[in-house]
Order: sequence, then structure tokens, then C-alpha cells
Amino acid sequence: MFKMRKIRNDILGLTFLRLIGYLFQGSLYGEAKITDGDTIIIGSQRIRLYGIDAVEKNQKCKTKQGRGW
Repeated sequence: MFKMRKIRNDILGLTFLRLIGYLFQGSLYGEAKITDGDTIIIGSQRIRLYGIDAVEKNQKCKTKQGRGW
């Protein structure tokens, strides 16, 4: 009985979170510009890609041997 109630509550909670996401979603239109490895600009909106650790525009990278790439 308790397990079924927990599953039901989990499903209701996930459904609620999904509905909130639909309410707050939006659309961006326009030309996309890539400023560096993890940032995109569309119109006046700057979008950072969460969880992406990319090389920045002016960052100098080196191999373990010290050579640039």
C-alpha cells in the first residue's frame, strides 16, 4: 500500500513539474551567433550551455607535453 502511494505521488510530482515547464517555455527567433565553446547569442539573449566545459575564445590550450593546439 505504501509503495503504491509513493509511486503515485512520484508520478503526480513529475507531471506537475512537466506542466510548469510547459508554462514557462519560450521561443527565440533570429540568427544564432557562437561566441565561444559554450555560449550562443540569439537576438539580445545570451545563452550559456549548462554542464558544458568548453575552450573559451581566447584560451590557450596545451598538451601534456606542453605543445599548443
